[in-house]
Amino acid sequence: MAAAPMVSLHVTLLDKGQSSAVGGCASLDTCVWTLGEQVGMQKLTSSAQSNFGYIFRSASGMWKSSQFPNLTLAEAGVRNTGDKVQFAGDFDVVTATKTSAPATPSTAPSSPPTIPAQPPLVPTFSTYSSSLVELKVTIDAVSKSLTKICRASLDKCVWDFGQDVGTAMLSSPVSHGFVFSYAGHHWRSRQHPNLTLAEAGVRKSGEAVAFSADVRPLSPAEASPAVELTVRLLDKSGTRSTTGQAPLDMCVWTFGAELGMRKLTTGPLSNYGYVFRCGSSEWRSNRNPNLTLADAGVADGDAVDFLGDFEPPSSAGPIPLVEVQVTLVSKDKKETSTHKTTLDKGVWRFGEEQAGVRNLLTSSLSRFGYVFHFGEHAWRKGHHPNLTLADAGVKDGDVVEFTGDFESL
Repeated sequence: MAAAPMVSLHVTLLDKGQSSAVGGCASLDTCVWTLGEQVGMQKLTSSAQSNFGYIFRSASGMWKSSQFPNLTLAEAGVRNTGDKVQFAGDFDVVTATKTSAPATPSTAPSSPPTIPAQPPLVPTFSTYSSSLVELKVTIDAVSKSLTKICRASLDKCVWDFGQDVGTAMLSSPVSHGFVFSYAGHHWRSRQHPNLTLAEAGVRKSGEAVAFSADVRPLSPAEASPAVELTVRLLDKSGTRSTTGQAPLDMCVWTFGAELGMRKLTTGPLSNYGYVFRCGSSEWRSNRNPNLTLADAGVADGDAVDFLGDFEPPSSAGPIPLVEVQVTLVSKDKKETSTHKTTLDKGVWRFGEEQAGVRNLLTSSLSRFGYVFHFGEHAWRKGHHPNLTLADAGVKDGDVVEFTGDFESL
């Protein structure tokens, strides 16, 4: 049997009050929920009523993960590259799917039945006794943030509640327990071991609380000096600058999270990790999860950068930055620019995210691919999708060139 064709899709992740657009590539026999996990579906807010399920929408209709756990893209009506699909959290009570006698081959439906489209999803909270509440809980880990809707009694110990909802994912060699945050206040598990939700001020359903790892020792032998830094948050849509103060023994990623690092766009290859840049080196959260500001050589008054990570993990340690001169060759003109990057960067990602190759004309014959030229050699995106700058032999100060690909694959 021939393999199902691959398609590249326009995917929207729809969360409360906001949406983000990402790309996804999969074969038509891929389970839609597997695709969802690959593109970040699990970061969406969902509800305990649906067992934290999700909703998938295509042009053909809408399906719920609780009712169609094995739904494939083909069964959901996806057919072609460029199709638009959407993932959202499910806030409805799980209902049993209707069962019927197996259909004969001549009458078997081409796809599972769809659920009629509904208005925008808004979580609903049932009326409980005064001691039982339903809370929006965020587990705030270094490389990702997970949000759930969970139910608990107000007299429940905060840390027992945290264990129930998944604070185990926060454990690390430098963790000194957990931090519970609510309404601008923070409690550390080692200082308040018997804290209850009620004592923390939680009173009603719908409140938002958060758990994070406690990365600061309770009684350090000597206080780590604090530094003030200029921080740039670099994203595809622009740059935001701010300033922040922190002790030098603070984890870089905790510092970044406090300044808004999690709002940056990132990718599934790095498990939605981040990049920290200082001076002529950069570090990635999936390689250096316990990196402190001191480890990175930060000094008071330095300027540092945070950006999303789109590269797969490799060896740990700082990665030296190199400067590459790039020429974009169009049919009627050439444009030259210089960019700093790392040699393990994917050639095509470097071209698209930094050098502007998407402005080049290309062709459907090559699936709108590009050609990378260095020295006497040339590589086509369609034939070398995972090529890195290092693979191509690029070094600091080299000159490279991108052109559109107009040849059939």
